[in-house]
Amino acid sequence: MKVINDERLKIKNLKHIKVAFILETLGIMLILLWNFINNGARAVFDSPLFFLLILVSTVLCYMSLDISVEYDEIKSPKKSLIIHTVVSLIVSIGFGFIATLLGSNYAEGIILGIVFFICFFISSIYLYKLRSSKLKEFDQED
Repeated sequence: MKVINDERLKIKNLKHIKVAFILETLGIMLILLWNFINNGARAVFDSPLFFLLILVSTVLCYMSLDISVEYDEIKSPKKSLIIHTVVSLIVSIGFGFIATLLGSNYAEGIILGIVFFICFFISSIYLYKLRSSKLKEFDQED
């Protein structure tokens, strides 16, 4: 059997995968909404479908970062990392503070702030590495 390398067919196949992914995500969201209406929020958070939705959304966001870095015109990835770190620290402290104001104890607020900071910091490091590698490629071309 001969392998066909037609770009139009590859693009069409990718569009089909995109539509299937959108329908799958909408289906998961509808199932979670139905579960929320019938059983409440705790049942949604305990559902494996919620974990799957969060996991797929996170992977999609990280994969989109790779594409969006190509359009960035940032001269200094290190300065951008410092700014992202400071902003993520401020947002994390804010989330922890809001959690304590809404009735959680101080330990839960601190844990929530730390978790948010780690999540934001990991994405900042990944973005820094992507921008650094792009800058190195750009410097090698010159």
